[in-house]
Amino acid sequence: MEYAVGTWGVELFDGDTALDLLDGLGPPAAAERLEHVVRTLEPALVNARPEPVRTLPEEVVAAAAAIAANTLSEERFSWNEEASGVTEWLARPVPLQVRSLAVEALDAALPADGWWWRSWGDDVDREQARAALEKVRAALRKQ
Repeated sequence: MEYAVGTWGVELFDGDTALDLLDGLGPPAAAERLEHVVRTLEPALVNARPEPVRTLPEEVVAAAAAIAANTLSEERFSWNEEASGVTEWLARPVPLQVRSLAVEALDAALPADGWWWRSWGDDVDREQARAALEKVRAALRKQ
């Protein structure tokens, strides 16, 4: 298996950039964490501003996964040990508009022909990453 620099696996938080985002969530209260996650997602929306500040795809994935982990969904995720408490980081229920923002940001940051998809070393890893993201999207869309 061959991963992009700073990435060691296909799970949602298996990369330095994702863990940096999680570290940024740190000790503040759940409301402040949610604001941080939203500030991470908003720049990913290309049409949000004339000249958007680009958010790295890995940051968008990590932010969306953190939101999905805190939804009242039946989806089950596997987290690495650095993210083991992620399911208790945000106040529940996460507002629908925030979950919708996460889905929109994923779509904008990870276009089907984008470099993030091409950066996976092989088709098996790419499909595992795609399956993990589909679980995130399903959890975010859950009413």
